[in-house]
Amino acid sequence: MDRGRLPPVVALLLAVSSLTPATGLAETVHCDLQPVDAEVTYITSWVPEGCVAQVPNATLQVHILFVESSREVSQVELTIQKSKQNGTWPREVLLILSANKNVLLRLQAPGIPLNLAFDPKMVIFQGHPGINTTQLPPFTTRNQLLDWAETKGPTASIAELTDPQSILLRLDQAPGAPSSCSLELLMDMGHTLEWRPLTRAPVRGCRLEGVPGHKEAHILRVLPHVGTEARPRTVTVKVELSCASGDPDAILILQGPPYVSWLIDSNHNMQIWTTGEYSIKIFPEKNIHGFVLPDTPQGLLGEARRLNASVVASFVELPVANVVSLQAHSCGEHRLPFPCPLLGSVAPGRLSATGHCVSRAVMSAAPRRHLPGPPHEGSESSWVRKHLVPGTQGGLTAGLCRPAGGGLQTSPAPVQTTPPKESCNQELLLSLIQPKCSEGIMTLVLKKDLISTLQCTITSLTFWDPSCQAEDRDDQFVLRSPYSSCGMKVKENVVNNEVIINLLSSSSPQRKKVHCISTEGLHFQLGLFLSPHFLQASSTIELGQQGFVQVSMSPSIPELMLQLDSCNLDLGPDADTVELIQSQAPKGSCVSLLSPGPGGDVRFSFLLRGYMVPTPTTGTLSCTIALRQKTWSLEVHRTISMRLNIVSPGLPDKGLVLPAVLGITFGAFLIGALLTAALWYIYSHTREYPRPPP
Repeated sequence: MDRGRLPPVVALLLAVSSLTPATGLAETVHCDLQPVDAEVTYITSWVPEGCVAQVPNATLQVHILFVESSREVSQVELTIQKSKQNGTWPREVLLILSANKNVLLRLQAPGIPLNLAFDPKMVIFQGHPGINTTQLPPFTTRNQLLDWAETKGPTASIAELTDPQSILLRLDQAPGAPSSCSLELLMDMGHTLEWRPLTRAPVRGCRLEGVPGHKEAHILRVLPHVGTEARPRTVTVKVELSCASGDPDAILILQGPPYVSWLIDSNHNMQIWTTGEYSIKIFPEKNIHGFVLPDTPQGLLGEARRLNASVVASFVELPVANVVSLQAHSCGEHRLPFPCPLLGSVAPGRLSATGHCVSRAVMSAAPRRHLPGPPHEGSESSWVRKHLVPGTQGGLTAGLCRPAGGGLQTSPAPVQTTPPKESCNQELLLSLIQPKCSEGIMTLVLKKDLISTLQCTITSLTFWDPSCQAEDRDDQFVLRSPYSSCGMKVKENVVNNEVIINLLSSSSPQRKKVHCISTEGLHFQLGLFLSPHFLQASSTIELGQQGFVQVSMSPSIPELMLQLDSCNLDLGPDADTVELIQSQAPKGSCVSLLSPGPGGDVRFSFLLRGYMVPTPTTGTLSCTIALRQKTWSLEVHRTISMRLNIVSPGLPDKGLVLPAVLGITFGAFLIGALLTAALWYIYSHTREYPRPPP
């Protein structure tokens, strides 16, 4: 019925009801929310598990990230920032990254002395100037990793992230944080860490039945965290509506807990309806009081209808976030599933401003005739217009819906609704090419399940020399070659080559340079010294004496870096092995890492216990070293050892070490000199002088 024909009393009642709160009306709103093609992303500081601590006086600051991925291969962007204000900063930052599946890491840490510790089997990091890398030991539990991190320095933050797309880590001291990091479930990391999930927030929409016009509503509902301490926060809401013809008739409804305020950044003029307080980005200092809104989905839908919205273009429910970004198509056309009187349910269709629907390639009751299928090339929309637009090909229609009281209406041209096929992620594929080097052979292994996950089809995989083809095994491709063939080039013990991949989806091959470290011609020395000056090596140490160990490489190559992974002293079958270095960290308070030598030699000291039962007489000092390339994630492990003689201060027939020999020699000389002086003194005062003759 036309409202203009209603009796005056009825029209007045309808006008009054439209101005009153719609709490009761919201429960009866019929709006079937269905997925729509709008996109909502958000940035949050909440993590499933984490902690933050203050470590203001630490020379080394430790941060730990646990990345839990649901995909076999994912890409993560990590940015580390420090405050622009003057303050005390640690001399070094250790970031420990643990991942359960393959992760391609893109890292930015400008001006930060960073050491990145990760497992190269799971984390793919191409290297970056100024960033040192450390290989994580093979931990089996998370507690083992946390215990290892405690040996490095005080922990400033720990966070577990599920499917992150980007992470921002700030090194500022967290005010009010405890002095130690104790893990808590559902933790708000505050200013220390923010992250963007890879999974988009589900967006739904619907048409509000019985409301004329084409005013659209965008509804964002922020859900409170149950059982956690609430703190005041501002949520930045960025709204981008695509409409080339001008500003759409739209309303933005924001509902959240009482402690949430809003900062709105929109590219179009729109009506704003929020809880709490809100401000506009162009006038951030002006706070505007909001309204009391329902806290249920049905209540918010009723609020949109009360504000004369005919379409809910987007409805999103999110946990408390810092930034929310909404991108949606507007201008009165929305891709929504809705009932079509002529065709029944059509999903997804295209909803025009007048409420009509257009489906793909559907026909009215016109006489059937054979239609050619859409060609493989070209626009499917063109095919639809050619064969199904009214007035062509025997009066076939394109599924236009007739309004209740009108004739056939025109509609926008049909659009492509077939989802595009996912193409091969070539960047991630190239990141999976990580050579393994051992015994003069370079080997590359690509697992077929990872290749399939990336939607890639490999037609050939070779080195620079195309005659060196990869072997197609059961579940993987294997490409291997010795350092002397397949176009290998060796320069300063670094082996270089290029891998060429031909893909079914690409006309041009993909190329990636690969490298190995050759230890041919390199010599490693392990030496024991009895003074911190490292002047003269010794093969004997006394119980209770401090020893100084040096690991060196010759010739010295600037591009290669020597690191000490582990060291131990084996005292034989009757005594326990003494662990000195474990996972690049000193084991116990009697072991200390020292500054490197002039040529990059690795040094540490240890104190041997003074009493052992049974007393050992010999021992074997063994160290595992890692030779790493400074600009790539390459490493070679070697184990070197030396035999030591161990003497006890209580044995009369023990051999003498050099300091003891020097001490005894100097003592004997001093005693001899004193005795000589004493005898001369006695002689000069006791001898009788001859009397002169009378």
